[in-house]
Amino acid sequence: MLGKKKTDVVVVGAGPVGLFSALLLAEAGLKVEIYDKDWRGSIHSYALTLHSGSLRLLNQVGLSSELIKRGRRIGRLAFYEKGERMAEIDLTKLDELFPYALVLPQCHLENLIEDKLKEKKIRVHWNHRVQDLDLQNKDRVIAKIERLEKVSLGYPIAHQEQLVNKTLEVEAKYILGADGCLSRMRRVAGIEFPDVLEKMILCAFEFQMEEPGKEEARITLAPGEANVFWPMADGRCRMGFQVPKEPADWPDVGTLNRFIQERTPWCREAPEEVYWSTIVHFDRRLAERFGEGRVWLAGDAAHVTSPAGSQSMNVGLREARDLTQTMADALADGDSETGFQKYNSKRVAEWRQLLGLDEGLVTAGGNDDWIGKIGPGFVPCIPASGPDLETYLAQLGLR
Repeated sequence: MLGKKKTDVVVVGAGPVGLFSALLLAEAGLKVEIYDKDWRGSIHSYALTLHSGSLRLLNQVGLSSELIKRGRRIGRLAFYEKGERMAEIDLTKLDELFPYALVLPQCHLENLIEDKLKEKKIRVHWNHRVQDLDLQNKDRVIAKIERLEKVSLGYPIAHQEQLVNKTLEVEAKYILGADGCLSRMRRVAGIEFPDVLEKMILCAFEFQMEEPGKEEARITLAPGEANVFWPMADGRCRMGFQVPKEPADWPDVGTLNRFIQERTPWCREAPEEVYWSTIVHFDRRLAERFGEGRVWLAGDAAHVTSPAGSQSMNVGLREARDLTQTMADALADGDSETGFQKYNSKRVAEWRQLLGLDEGLVTAGGNDDWIGKIGPGFVPCIPASGPDLETYLAQLGLR
């Protein structure tokens, strides 16, 4: 056992939400340690759509300009039923500094935030697993952490396993769990994470294609089905197709072209090569609460939804802002109860609306039948939340 460290907050998870949380805590003058069980950031960086609201947050820490240089602006979102264009949203109709969405590889966001942390002499402790928490003391929490190492084993077929190299303890005032949908911090805190909607399965592809609209994303909708197209920089794009069950064979270029022909006939090209493809399961879930005592959650650790509008991660960045401010206030004035209760109630209420668990959308007069039929299906597809989402829904005659 190594010596015990002391800090204000331990952040668990070094994805976008965890990294941003650590940066905001450091900006507030708090001591922070950040741990992640992986060896470094994602080996393959999937495309990420940043909302206007997220760009506003990132602008406050000086990151937006560099992100915009590396990404692809999206000013319009069109909705289709097979080959017919049925509706659209003009993303530029926000009276804001960033009236668009931005698509870029996730690693760009993670690397830029990590560089900012290094400027503040804060480094991510990769390959460190927060194994357990000692929650017996009401005034602090002790995180029990294992440092992992890879060891090559096996003969005649070599393979690698993770072994515990060292263990340490870190005493903190709070734990901020941003460790994803399989969150260990959520489980340690005893917070239930039930399914609230039917599981989604998505076949996703990235490939080269001249975009059908210069700054336009497209989503083809039908009851129980969403197929998404997001253009990226350098002439690449990503497409995702919702399927009722996992395919027997791994999706390849033939699968992609079959999906395009059957579901998105507005796409006139037949791609010849796929850079990567994957099958992703989304268990749409919502935590029963966003924290307890000294352990609080943000991002995918507390919610999972459809990936179409990238809402889970983007709302997670806003949760990071709110939660870190709540922690800073609690450490400054000692009143932790009120702020954390407010954080929990607001987060649960917002996600119940985003997931369609409470009152549904109201359609304005004059809506066509198709928009009324899709109704709540629009919400998870729109790259926005809060007032921005309301502004965009109004363009469809929904509120």
